[in-house]
Amino acid sequence: MKSLVVGEQPPATRRRLPLHPDAHPDRRRAHDLQAIDGPYLQIRNADGYRAVARRAAALGFDGKWAAPGQIAAANEIFSPSQEDYDHAELILDAYDWCTSEAGGRRGRPCSATR
Repeated sequence: MKSLVVGEQPPATRRRLPLHPDAHPDRRRAHDLQAIDGPYLQIRNADGYRAVARRAAALGFDGKWAAPGQIAAANEIFSPSQEDYDHAELILDAYDWCTSEAGGRRGRPCSATR
């Protein structure tokens, strides 16, 4: 049976990748566009919105449309955690060192641990 809820998928398709190739987040990024998932119109169903938003995040979307009552959930789901942010900073620091004169740029093997 098809879903009667805009923004929701029928239960039988929830486990499969339900995206048309043109809507896939990687395809959008290839053209310097953000991949934003569409609306979930049961605006009073917070649990339903969270489930659909988590699914969109897991598929690689950058965000999801949100009605005023859904903004907090969207920010919670699509914002990086402090741990993710700190890890990204370490990656950038390692890259800077590995491409510097003191690091791997001189032809020596580069190690993020220095």
